[in-house]
Amino acid sequence: MTKLVFDGHNDALSRLWCANGDPVADFATNAGHVNVDACRAGGMAGGFFAIYSPSTRATFDFTDFDPAVFDVPLPAMMDEGFALSAAVGQAGIARKLHDAGLIEIVTDVEALGRSFVSD
Repeated sequence: MTKLVFDGHNDALSRLWCANGDPVADFATNAGHVNVDACRAGGMAGGFFAIYSPSTRATFDFTDFDPAVFDVPLPAMMDEGFALSAAVGQAGIARKLHDAGLIEIVTDVEALGRSFVSD
């Protein structure tokens, strides 16, 4: 029996949006922690692709996720237009990945169940 993985949170859409390149081509390479090859190799059957609005559109630096620096004050409120642009842009990337056949956007429980049926 094949064990399949459900990823409870990943930042692939934010990473692709911040990279400002071709998200379909980038997701098809081995860049980042979550990409086509890594998902297949790890048995990823599904997951939550987070939509995150960063304060700037800069390439992700995962060293920023050092637990030692989490105890910092919140930054000033970000520009709402920029936040909306980031969110809509990442949703658009999800749609492009879906249209390219690299991910499936699941909208109901039946489709979610089908993603866990292995060959």
